[in-house]
Amino acid sequence: MEQKKNIVYMVQLDWSNDDDQGILTYLYDTKEKARQKFDEIINEDKNSSDLWSKDAFDENGYLNEEDYELETNIDDENAIELYWELKCNGNFYLHNFLELRIMEVQ
Repeated sequence: MEQKKNIVYMVQLDWSNDDDQGILTYLYDTKEKARQKFDEIINEDKNSSDLWSKDAFDENGYLNEEDYELETNIDDENAIELYWELKCNGNFYLHNFLELRIMEVQ
C-alpha cells in the first residue's frame, strides 16, 4: 500500500536592516493559507511605516527602481513555488527575501 505524502507549505522571510537580521518561518497545511501569509508579508513590506522597505515603493505601489531592486515570480501563473526578493542598491544590509516553498515531511 502506497503511503500518503505529508506536504507542508513553508513561507520563509530572510530579512536584514542596518540594526538587525533574522529569519521568520511559517508552516501551513494548505497552499491557500501559505499564499495568504505570503501576500500579507508583501503588503506589509510595501505599506508599513515601521519598515525600511516602505521607502522602496511610491504611494501607488510602484518600485523606486533607481534605489531598489525587486526580483519576483508572483505573476507567473505556472510557478509552483514563489519568491519575492527586495534589495537596496546602496545598502547591502537592507534586504527582504521571501519564499513560498512546498516541502515533503519524511
